Amino acid sequence: GRSISKLEAVKKALVAINEEMKSLELVVGNSLDHKEMCAIAAQSRLVMSTVGPFARYGTPLVSACARYGTHYCDITGEVDWVRHVVHKLDKCARSTGARIVSLCGQDSVPWDLAAYIAHDILSKRGEGAKLESIKIFDEFKGSASGGTISTLFTSFQHPLKKIKGRFDPMATDAKGGKSVYKTKMNFPKWCCSFNSEYGEFVAPFVMAPVNSNVVRRSNSLLGYSPGLEYYEVEAHAGCMSAWLSVLQTFWFATAIYFPPWKAAMMTFLPSPGEGPSRTQMKEGYLKLTALATSTRKDQIIVRLGFTTDPAYEDTARMLVESGLCSLDETVQKRGESGVVSPACAFGGKLLERLQHQGRGIFYSVSSL
Repeated sequence: GRSISKLEAVKKALVAINEEMKSLELVVGNSLDHKEMCAIAAQSRLVMSTVGPFARYGTPLVSACARYGTHYCDITGEVDWVRHVVHKLDKCARSTGARIVSLCGQDSVPWDLAAYIAHDILSKRGEGAKLESIKIFDEFKGSASGGTISTLFTSFQHPLKKIKGRFDPMATDAKGGKSVYKTKMNFPKWCCSFNSEYGEFVAPFVMAPVNSNVVRRSNSLLGYSPGLEYYEVEAHAGCMSAWLSVLQTFWFATAIYFPPWKAAMMTFLPSPGEGPSRTQMKEGYLKLTALATSTRKDQIIVRLGFTTDPAYEDTARMLVESGLCSLDETVQKRGESGVVSPACAFGGKLLERLQHQGRGIFYSVSSL
């Protein structure tokens, strides 16, 4: 961390829970100081990062981890930054054995796992069976923190430069070449409608472009299907709720490109360092229903859910369990290295840990 006093306060709280934490060493480092980040990576087996915006503060640490062969996990939802990390560090990380895994929080572990589970089950139902399409319907309740809002504005107002190359780095395979396993992303932009398959009104989900790219990365590395179709929307109980969701997205989009509106919004939105209360987090939830179809036309429904706030409380749990997965013997034997997705790095082990160690996490699979 950056502040020794804050680290000591965290350590004191941990000691109150477990006296063995008295021996916990504290390490101070500036995330923008390359030498300090290299020193941390060189003495560590694993580093977990919650810095952010990652495009502004995260690159020195992840670069050091790739260089020193140190496993790394973070909770970024900044796909363009991850794209740059793949482009610049994948080859280095593969050579040193570092397992670099971004997007280990709500962005986008649940969706990555849902697609992985569907692939794993359907691929076992007959010779040559593959996951052909997956349609995910999200039900979500949560509040954004000041840090999340700051990252959102930064990502759109100060976008990273486009990478020059023959293809998108997110579409690279395990050897760094262009993967033959492609993903077609399909989700509505600005309107809502009634979905007869799910039986509810649906609207665009603000994080669908992030989640779809993580599934795309997993498909490129794990080979779900050479023509995987990915569809994702947010489900609503009624038409009015769906349209309010669309208007809220439009409201934020207007602020991104119209500074006076942003200034007005920031007077009542949380500032960086501020976030939802414990009561708000307890009231939060995330429920995913994934309709998956194989190339043999078998169909299953994968349900995955979190009964507490996924954006903060369960994101912390997802990050910790991802980090522990990186040090797990069965994951180590898989030998995955490079800049990979959570599903590629940990497979079903992450879901297993979340179920056994988490609270209020449910998962089920049924056939259609």
